[in-house]
Amino acid sequence: MKIAMTGAGGRMGRTLVAALSRKHDIILLDKDEGCDLSDCGSVDAAIHLAVDFADAQASLAMLATALKSADTTRFVYASSVTVDPHSGVDEADKTYVQAKKDGEAMCCDWLAGKEGRRAIALRFGHFHPGSVPPHEHEAVRLTEKGLVYWVERALSDEPQVSRLTVWTATGSGG
Repeated sequence: MKIAMTGAGGRMGRTLVAALSRKHDIILLDKDEGCDLSDCGSVDAAIHLAVDFADAQASLAMLATALKSADTTRFVYASSVTVDPHSGVDEADKTYVQAKKDGEAMCCDWLAGKEGRRAIALRFGHFHPGSVPPHEHEAVRLTEKGLVYWVERALSDEPQVSRLTVWTATGSGG
């Protein structure tokens, strides 16, 4: 499978590149390349991990660029478990949570009226390999194995619905 990945140099990106590059051809995009996927040509899937933690609007602009330029029918968006008010995690940065909610809505718009497209929002839990999460995040901890599991599942041919598919991605995976 040919996959374009934004945010490939980040914590999640590095973990996924190490695991997925054994089976897939991955086109890596990071800060220097931005999120314009048009130079990647047609890809089987796009994984959007890029985020600007200091500027929520910049994060949304990166997502808009990726969605607009992606020549694919499968889009995986890195959301956050904090979007779910029932997750038990109260994110102090409400701007970040709203940006992730807005990002999910943008993925819904990308799907609208386009047959054959699939978008999956993975609401990732606490991912900091080698560290101990704050007590309130322990229930939503995401391991490296879990990260790879959820992304591989999103890339699979598992039946999808015609609307945005949202999975809470925590733990060690299946």
